[in-house]
Amino acid sequence: MRRLLALLLLLTTVSADARDLVLVVRSDSPVTEMDSLTVRKLFMGFTVTAESQQLYAVRLVGEDTLESAFLQSVIGMSAAQYERRLLLMAVKQGRAPPTVTDSPAQVIDTLREDRRAVGCLWADQIAGRSDLRTVRLLWRG
Repeated sequence: MRRLLALLLLLTTVSADARDLVLVVRSDSPVTEMDSLTVRKLFMGFTVTAESQQLYAVRLVGEDTLESAFLQSVIGMSAAQYERRLLLMAVKQGRAPPTVTDSPAQVIDTLREDRRAVGCLWADQIAGRSDLRTVRLLWRG
């Protein structure tokens, strides 16, 4: 009985810590779906459009688990490689890097203000919001 209780407690703890990283847009955004290659292109600074509107990426930094999941699942590079690639894209091709903030609230505000913005957040950070919607599950933790 004690083992069963310990296992149940462990499973409850693991599921409480699990989080989903999702791609988020404003509820009236022209983005309806986005495949993984297009998500990667957007966050690498390439031009991505939806309904002839150029989209731009909003990136949340400063949260280790989120950054690690983002780099692993979306970009497929280390942080140093990603930063070098963004710098090269800016210098050689004049491409703007993603907008960067260390505040989930700022990501949400940017998404709410501009229907062309696309961001990555934890699913629980936008739960119950009618002004934002999830486009894609990026990583399940």
